[in-house]
Amino acid sequence: MVTIASIIKNSKQKLYQIKLSLIKLKYNRKVESIGKNVLIEKNVDFQNGKKKKHKGIIIKNNVLIRANSTLIANPENKDSYIIMEDYSGINRNCYIEAIGGVHIGKYSILGPYVCIFSSNHVFKDAEKPVIFQGVESKQVIIEENVWIGAQATILAGVTIGKNAIIAAGSVVTKNIPPNTIAAGVPAKVIKKR
Repeated sequence: MVTIASIIKNSKQKLYQIKLSLIKLKYNRKVESIGKNVLIEKNVDFQNGKKKKHKGIIIKNNVLIRANSTLIANPENKDSYIIMEDYSGINRNCYIEAIGGVHIGKYSILGPYVCIFSSNHVFKDAEKPVIFQGVESKQVIIEENVWIGAQATILAGVTIGKNAIIAAGSVVTKNIPPNTIAAGVPAKVIKKR
């Protein structure tokens, strides 16, 4: 028996499939793959995401990327990639630079205005301008179920352990162990979970 509720449900499913197809079509040239149930809000900027020299940008299932965020993977660097695992999320106005690679684990969420940098300028020679000393890139790994508070900054080479929380406004310069809460500039463990 066909009911109004079943017609509405089927219509919603078909509309969702059309919306997902449009998202995949819109970002296909910039993103290597997009999973199911992905929501990408307006003004999200994917830069250099789909080149064969690197993994590119890979978005798994049930991922949310909020408005005005920027994700950059450098096509000239084979180590440059962004992987967003299932149920991960990026809030509004986040900036992810992945020259050295960025991996965001399952269930991990980034608050608004979070910045992740997987590269840094070399500055060993004080007599030589920094702009001419090159760039050093190192992978950033955010493990499962991590919450990064608003306006936190994560720097190159950092691993944030499973179930960790990074307080808003923190600057993470070193690894954060699993099951801890870190805060400050530079971020330090202040509590265990």
